[in-house]
Amino acid sequence: MFNHSSMFDQFMIGAFLPHYITAVAAIEVFYYPVFGLLMKKYGIIPIVRKNIKKALKSLSKAENALNNGVSFLISPEGTCLLYTSDAADEEDSV
Repeated sequence: MFNHSSMFDQFMIGAFLPHYITAVAAIEVFYYPVFGLLMKKYGIIPIVRKNIKKALKSLSKAENALNNGVSFLISPEGTCLLYTSDAADEEDSV
């Protein structure tokens, strides 16, 4: 688990590790033409952050990968919001 400030951070970490790794990423990022293709190719697991049941299914896939010896990256704070009434209103309008 680590902090990240751009979408390149995960790829940079993966490039320097000598073994296979995977990760979870917000499902929205899978719609970006280049990043989505790369993430699918490397087996990154999409996570639907706004639906707890779907998010838990994604984390279950991540758990299976870990149980099979695959290293795993997760950086949950990438788009965290401080939940005030203003922040909740902004999220609803997106």
